[in-house]
Amino acid sequence: MNDTGVLQQTMKTFSSQQQQQQRETIQRQRENLPIYASKEELVSHIEQNETVIILGETGSGKTTQIPQFVYERMVTTTNKNNNKSSSTTTSFKEKGTMVAVTQPRRVAAVSVAKRVSQEIGARGKLGDLVGYGIRFDDCSSEQTRIKFFTDGMLLREALNDPLLSRYGVILVDEAHERTLQTDFLLGTLKAIQEKRRTNDTASTNNNVENRDDDDNNNRKKRKKKPPPPPLKLIIMSATLDASSFSDFFEGCPIIYIKGRTFPVETFYLKEPEEDYIDATLCSVMQINEDEKDTKGDVLVFLTGQEEIESLGKLLMQRGKDTHPQLNVVLLFAAMPPEEQMKVFEETPKGTRKIVLATNIAETSLTIPGIRYVIDTGLTKMRTFKAKSGVEELKVVPIARSQATQRCGRAGREAPGKCYRLYTEDALFSLSEQVVPELLRTNLAGVVLMLKAMGVNDVLTFPFIDKPSTEGLLRSLELLYSLGALDDKGELNKIGRQMSKFPLEPMACKCIIESRKQKCTEEIVAILAMLSTENVFVGKSIQVAKHKTGDHMTLLNLYLDYSKVFRNGKKNWCKSHGVSFRAMNKAEKIKEQLSRSVGYIEDWEDIEDEEEKEKENKSVRIRKALTAGFFMNAAKKEQFSDGGGSNSSFMTLIGGNRLSVHPSSTMFHNISSRENQQTLKEAIGISHSYIIFNELIRTNKLYARNVSVIEGEWLYEFGARVFGRQ
Repeated sequence: MNDTGVLQQTMKTFSSQQQQQQRETIQRQRENLPIYASKEELVSHIEQNETVIILGETGSGKTTQIPQFVYERMVTTTNKNNNKSSSTTTSFKEKGTMVAVTQPRRVAAVSVAKRVSQEIGARGKLGDLVGYGIRFDDCSSEQTRIKFFTDGMLLREALNDPLLSRYGVILVDEAHERTLQTDFLLGTLKAIQEKRRTNDTASTNNNVENRDDDDNNNRKKRKKKPPPPPLKLIIMSATLDASSFSDFFEGCPIIYIKGRTFPVETFYLKEPEEDYIDATLCSVMQINEDEKDTKGDVLVFLTGQEEIESLGKLLMQRGKDTHPQLNVVLLFAAMPPEEQMKVFEETPKGTRKIVLATNIAETSLTIPGIRYVIDTGLTKMRTFKAKSGVEELKVVPIARSQATQRCGRAGREAPGKCYRLYTEDALFSLSEQVVPELLRTNLAGVVLMLKAMGVNDVLTFPFIDKPSTEGLLRSLELLYSLGALDDKGELNKIGRQMSKFPLEPMACKCIIESRKQKCTEEIVAILAMLSTENVFVGKSIQVAKHKTGDHMTLLNLYLDYSKVFRNGKKNWCKSHGVSFRAMNKAEKIKEQLSRSVGYIEDWEDIEDEEEKEKENKSVRIRKALTAGFFMNAAKKEQFSDGGGSNSSFMTLIGGNRLSVHPSSTMFHNISSRENQQTLKEAIGISHSYIIFNELIRTNKLYARNVSVIEGEWLYEFGARVFGRQ
């Protein structure tokens, strides 16, 4: 063997030794987790029961270990001693070939998948044995046997496979958060359990076949597969109201697992602080000064992207001259997954990492190095009022369970400190648990998915906490108004098309109508931009501004961005005052939505196609948007005479008075008589109507993402609503 060969062999041996040492280290870490001592007991409970609730304290290791326990038992069990093995073990192995694990948020699904892949010594890389599926990103293969999902993505899989027949065991983690998708998923899984337990799959198979026949006129029917065996369900949390969940699942057992946390010293304000952002800034700087000789990073809980980014800029400016220097890292839902992963990177020497996060950092995530937590005691929450049809996004106090979760982030790896920017009395005035999202949000998306899965009587669907009948009826009315349901309340062709897109029903209808208006690419681009947050940085909203409002402005911006070569996009965004992170995410979402459009095989033929293309493109685009968002329409109530003041509008549904948000390109366009007259003349609008995507309540009600429309379009596309008036 020559020198090169010897060197290669030596390096190969060295690499193999390193890998072996790494595996041994990981295995020791696993065995040191509190949950590892209960491994056999846990698996035994799972084998013997269809549903199990596991209350694992913070630091117990439940999130990463239980999927591995289940998988190991399923795939490593073999018949020994002349095919004589434990009957319970053998039956468990036969439950299925895949393990599904859900997380309420994308960053948790991805980060936990990466960790489990590393621990399990996965064959190949992430996406092989261990994978994940999140909105607009699927990292899995035919070899995947443990797959992490967001709750919504597993629900979407149930649209194509109503029995989730690929999965033998499904774990629902962080169930205490009670998101809309989590509660919907649990109700769906209970129904699936019943069907798989009784082999009642005929109706489900028929529903699938009927949808296939409708969607693909002469497609050959798929071969019927044998019914899958019963489904195992594991529900996990640290702070769950376990008794109500146990009652829902027919008295299933509750298993308690001790955690491993370090003591956390808690501090409160003596008096309430009005400006919590300023209080947060001062707290970070004080911690860095007081603890300058102590290692440890800081996790700050804020309410949204805007204040995270603004506070981040202030800290980066002030942290340049401090010791240690501040290494500011942002974490919120709208960030691309690869950007979110930066919070797990090692803190550079001589710096202190300051993580500014929304409540997505409350659970499932262990950010290395965190010793200090600053809890503002606030969060953003969506609320929907069925009577008025208004959905609002507002800042509200957190629940005590959230306060506990936030505080616990400081004691995952070592003793820590939690600074609560509210008084101790305020803590005890908080509600015990978060109000389930199911009870405070628009249910139209849930109802659409239920209908798509063959559940016609949505009023009797098994929810853990049953939403109001009024809320469900309003959702049915909305879907009927959008043309997704026929006169009998059953899903029609348009409704089935809408269910194919990972968007809210109103946005889905925009895509359907865009085919008729010959502007699908433009609508998909706009919806992709709306799926991001805060594209514009500072006062740069005038970039690509369009006279008709925010939607066309976002489209113009996307088109300009798409023309820039890949290696120049980041600099282009910087020079135009636009967030590269947001634009990059929008580009990926558009690609995914465009693929979804391509999957639809039964589009209707477009009448007068050539004539349609002669119409102004801005008009066609805004017509398509109106077809989806006509329920979010408002009419000008009066002009404002004050310089720069905003005009008042009244929603056509519910009669709520609102104003255009100052962040809108329309804020100045419609804030004065002069500008209003100019706008009328420019785009031919005789009446002052607008549509919007979102309402936000601060000191008053604001509409965000606004465009002006013609009043007659509301009667054209919303005939089932406005035609009756």
